Order: sequence, then structure tokens, then C-alpha cells
Amino acid sequence: MLEAPRSPGEKQPIIVADADEENARHLERQLRRAGVKNPVVRFSSGDDLGVFFVETALNDDPKPCVLFLDPRMPGANGYDPIRWAKRETCLNGMKMAILSFTETPEEIASASELGVQLFLKKHPDLTSLAPILEHLQGVRPAEVASKTELPVVPAK
Repeated sequence: MLEAPRSPGEKQPIIVADADEENARHLERQLRRAGVKNPVVRFSSGDDLGVFFVETALNDDPKPCVLFLDPRMPGANGYDPIRWAKRETCLNGMKMAILSFTETPEEIASASELGVQLFLKKHPDLTSLAPILEHLQGVRPAEVASKTELPVVPAK
């Protein structure tokens, strides 16, 4: 495993918002494989994620640094949590990535309009995660791409 330098934001949580437990676990394994040490907080509904954002804005806990979001979660529309996060100035530095099985031009345009930095197919490999990994810990994409890929867990 690539040993990442300790970054000042290591206590900042990474949010994985996906109703499918297998997809969330796959993403977390990929992050750990790349040496990411940040805590991972999972949500399976947009409503719960929205409550978390409001509570986070009101307390002194470390603010999330990355949001991985499935736009088709139950509860609030998948893009609503992005809109909520944008309203909270304390979350303005949070990077956002959409995780989806489809990549329609409409979905990509909607995500881009909301300021999402990355649109990924579900079960991303380390190369796909390179822009987020570089943000988290300064890992260069070439270092990430040279890693052996974990097996992909098939979608249900």
C-alpha cells in the first residue's frame, strides 16, 4: 500500500452516500487501498444526509472534505443534498463526486451546474479516483494508476 503523507485534513470525514451497501463498501475499500486515512461516514438516504449537513454546520466537528453521492438514493432527490451543502458556507471547500451506473449527458450537466467536480461510474477503480485522492493527500495519479485493482463487486 502506498504510504500517504499525513495531511492536516485527515480528521475531516469523507461522506459516502449510497443506498447500496456493496457499492459503499467497494468505494471505502478503494480509498483505504490508496492509503486514505480519513474517517468514512456512510448514509443510505438523502434525508439523513441533509440532516447531517445541517448538524455539521451548527457544530465544531471537522467538516467533510469529500462527498461521494449516488443521485438515486431514497428520500430527498439525490441532488438536493448538494444544494443543501452549497448553502452552508462551512462546507464550501468540500469536493463532490457523483457515483452512478449511468452517465447520461443530462445527469452530467445537472451535476456540473451544481459544482460537482467528478462524475464516476459505480465501482470506480483507483485511476478514476485519482483527482479525489490527489486532493485528499497529494497522491499523484501515476502512483495510483500503478496499483493492482481490487475485484469489482457485481451490482445487485
